[in-house]
Amino acid sequence: MQYLFVDETGDPSNKVDLGSSRYFGMALLQVGSDNYSAVRKVISYYRWLSGMFAELKKLPQKTIVGLNVLRGIMPLAEEGLVYASGLYIDKTKYGGRYLTWSDVTA
Repeated sequence: MQYLFVDETGDPSNKVDLGSSRYFGMALLQVGSDNYSAVRKVISYYRWLSGMFAELKKLPQKTIVGLNVLRGIMPLAEEGLVYASGLYIDKTKYGGRYLTWSDVTA
């Protein structure tokens, strides 16, 4: 079995001039059931050593916080225990249809 964890940041609205977030992003972490327990222990231990006891969104919005989490996960990815991916959209530059409502037609 594979576990898939997905988290997003920002909001999907394209109305940046009306207060919507400038960016929308998603992150994904995949781990197999045979490695889940070990990965959970490593991430918990890393968070404890780093003093990260709150949810990430409750921590100070500094780049170093995100980088430290990635530094903790990187060795796991190098060993093939987890797979991670992410993306973000800068809504002021994005020209695709994702942020624009349209009716679905068959």
